Amino acid sequence: MNKKIVVTFRLDEKQRAELEQTAPGCRICYTDGSRIPPDLMRQANVIFGNPDPGLLASAEHLEWIQLGSAGADGYPAGTLPKGAVLTNASGAYGPSIGEYMVCVAMSLMLDLPRYRDNQKEHRWKNSHKVRHIPGSVALSVGFGGIGREFAKRYHALGGHVIGVKRTAGEKPDYLDGLHTTAELDSLLPRADVVALSLPSTPETRYLFGKEKFARMKRDAILVNVGRGTAVDTGDLCEALRSGKIGGAALDVTDPEPLPADSPLWDLPNVIVTPHVSGGWDAPENFGRVFRISMENLGRYLRGEPLTHRVSLRLGY
Repeated sequence: MNKKIVVTFRLDEKQRAELEQTAPGCRICYTDGSRIPPDLMRQANVIFGNPDPGLLASAEHLEWIQLGSAGADGYPAGTLPKGAVLTNASGAYGPSIGEYMVCVAMSLMLDLPRYRDNQKEHRWKNSHKVRHIPGSVALSVGFGGIGREFAKRYHALGGHVIGVKRTAGEKPDYLDGLHTTAELDSLLPRADVVALSLPSTPETRYLFGKEKFARMKRDAILVNVGRGTAVDTGDLCEALRSGKIGGAALDVTDPEPLPADSPLWDLPNVIVTPHVSGGWDAPENFGRVFRISMENLGRYLRGEPLTHRVSLRLGY
């Protein structure tokens, strides 16, 4: 099959060999970065990576994009040429992000950021603020691959987990309950940890603001790893400063990068990381992306339906 495949992923020699073996007869071009040269964009039938959405109008032969990310909010309906299919890497990052979510929630429950501050000041002082996961309740809001991985780990440590998703579904054994987002307000007062792994959609934009924070426990912890726009940053700062909630761990922010003058940097009950919880610094994360890509490439070349297909209407 004589297809032009443009690859922006940074592949090692073994991965390149597997790709070329999977697609014999195809013309494969390796390039670095999302700004694919115009001539390549016009010729491409397939793109592996996250190309600049503003350049896709010239991709007149494009049939399929395999993203390296789980999120697809940069590619709304109308971005892709007519008939082109978009697939993501949903599930590739769940294990590492789920681990991060449990880690930062536990750090705040044990008040470790305050002890780190004390260490910098050479101060030997007990904060007398300790909670533990066993017996606590966590809401996993956005129950996709990431939400499920968090729930499994939190449950394994003795916590009770309630999943919250857009539509009803079958409850897995590691959940104590599975509810729809329509029930979120009634669930918030029960939660010690509210863990967000939401995509960016009109429905999730600023879903968490002062009204949601007012329903949470005063010592509840907010963890956000999905999209920063799920949380109103100003309302979050006010809730943290006033003690309406107990703390927050943010791997995503609005805006992003977080401005240097944001008050979030200096609040003692906040952990901020620069969108790294699912990064490719962990080789196994990109390994899973590559496996999804190769499985889909085989399907594409055989004329079979692709997995991980994104609904351009829903944005995920």
